[in-house]
Amino acid sequence: RGDFLPQPLATAMMTEVAPSPFGLGPRLGGAGPGRYFFHLGANQSYLAFMEGYLETGDGFVILTNGSNGLALIAEVRNALADAIGQGAHPPVRAVALRAPPSPDFAGRYRLDPATPVDLRRAMADNFEYETLQVGVTGDAVAITPSGQDKPMPLAPLGPARFAQSGLYAFTFEFHRDAWGKVRGLTVAMPETSSAAYYARE
Repeated sequence: RGDFLPQPLATAMMTEVAPSPFGLGPRLGGAGPGRYFFHLGANQSYLAFMEGYLETGDGFVILTNGSNGLALIAEVRNALADAIGQGAHPPVRAVALRAPPSPDFAGRYRLDPATPVDLRRAMADNFEYETLQVGVTGDAVAITPSGQDKPMPLAPLGPARFAQSGLYAFTFEFHRDAWGKVRGLTVAMPETSSAAYYARE
């Protein structure tokens, strides 16, 4: 509609450059009416986030200057996305399991280097862990990525599927072989159609 941002440049900005989820500049997500672009910026003592919706023209910018800025951005972003109403960031809804999580999920899992980068996509940048230590205690499942000390609790989505939410939602699904033995774990980032496979050690 104007000369400030020519249509070919705008189209390039909103077209993914495979295998990443980035266009020419911003990161892209969603599908259909829920397509959006966003960018997260950080510097000492502040975090800033912007998100825009292609179909509606809606958008917002969130500025924070606290140590918990990322958590605040996630809450505000989710509330604004709900108000815009395009289903871009659906809530992760945990379920109450009828039985405790299987104790044999516990163990160490290593990233399978054979996972194609076309499948890993955003996981290569947002989940850069060589190994995951899974712990099961009673009704709780938690993972500790390599290089971290504090376990991250997971919310159950089903008997073998769990989630960890924040600015990005990640799902964790355990896989068994034909004999019932746990053989691996898929970690996915649904909003970017990205996944990585971790084999049981």
